[in-house]
Amino acid sequence: MKLYETSTVTLRTMLSHPSLQRDKIDETMEALDSVTEDTKNIKIIDDDEIEGEFRALVKNVEEEKRVTEEREAPEELKQLKERLEEVKAPTGVPEAQPESAGPVKEDVHA
Repeated sequence: MKLYETSTVTLRTMLSHPSLQRDKIDETMEALDSVTEDTKNIKIIDDDEIEGEFRALVKNVEEEKRVTEEREAPEELKQLKERLEEVKAPTGVPEAQPESAGPVKEDVHA
């Protein structure tokens, strides 16, 4: 009988703990429900979706690069033409003539 009395006292002591009061249990359950509801709103993204978004981003970057290059190309071409004009040899200058083939001197020591 003593064992039952001790067990009853122990159980009442444990159940009287503030964390086991009805209000605290209800509060905990509501918080758990809220978290569960939040997880339902999380969208699961699979690898195919991520890869598709990545490919779209790469395509956009490449298109922007192409448009930028097309915009800048005429200016670069103009600069190259100007540089080419600067380095061209002047016209009207006679071409260098090969040295005339005169008599060949023989080596007397041979």
